[in-house]
Amino acid sequence: MKRNVPQESIPYLEGRMEITDEQFKKWFVYDCNVYYTRAITDRMGIVSILKTAKANGCECYVTPGDDAYNYGFIIFPDNTVMYVQNGDFWGFDFTIEYIPSRQNGSGCRCNDESVSIVDWEELLEQKRKGLTFANELGAKLYKSADEWKRKHWNFDKMVKI
Repeated sequence: MKRNVPQESIPYLEGRMEITDEQFKKWFVYDCNVYYTRAITDRMGIVSILKTAKANGCECYVTPGDDAYNYGFIIFPDNTVMYVQNGDFWGFDFTIEYIPSRQNGSGCRCNDESVSIVDWEELLEQKRKGLTFANELGAKLYKSADEWKRKHWNFDKMVKI
């Protein structure tokens, strides 16, 4: 049996559009392994950032790791909640969470480009940028971390670092 597959999705097929079942299986296994490996390393990077924040007095949570999509949250001592996710080119993106509204959504991104090296000073800089942007938008921040925890749709499944 031959399958039609977009050329660009399988680099080693050298432009052929139809592939055999064996070629499809080879591509599928390769693709799944790359995706799974990326999910594991992505989670490790997020956990490393969360441990840095925790060492500086923050409360941190990460997804349980049973899904290919991983993200985390940092709750600063002043109750600012920052979302951490994987970005482009193995970097990370940060978002300040606030009370959802029709005008502003539920959060604003702190960085224009993904950040590769993340230490405590970088986390503070991302927080500063995000709070400045949220203020410009007129967004209302959560009054407490507990308020955010009650309203977050997936908090009960998050793992505390």
